[in-house]
Amino acid sequence: MIKLKIRKIDNFKYYLTDENNKEYELKIEFHDIDEPKVNDYIFMDESLLSINYLLAFGNLDSSYGRDIKSSQDKDIVVIISDNKEIILKRLYG
Repeated sequence: MIKLKIRKIDNFKYYLTDENNKEYELKIEFHDIDEPKVNDYIFMDESLLSINYLLAFGNLDSSYGRDIKSSQDKDIVVIISDNKEIILKRLYG
């Protein structure tokens, strides 16, 4: 997983930087949680960084995503906000 800091949020566009100051722009929608804020962190699989369409994430119990069987699953995202860890999965459909 790559650690990304939220620099800016513009509607569903998240402007992120990694630990090497490389910048990324992702379209992300969050369900079931309060929206992450600027300066929060997102940990995600690097393969998700190349996706050019809207990514959706929600509760691990959601029926709209795959069943997660491992903490290493590429569909898991971890949000660190206000010193709390929130684990979500990628939603489909």
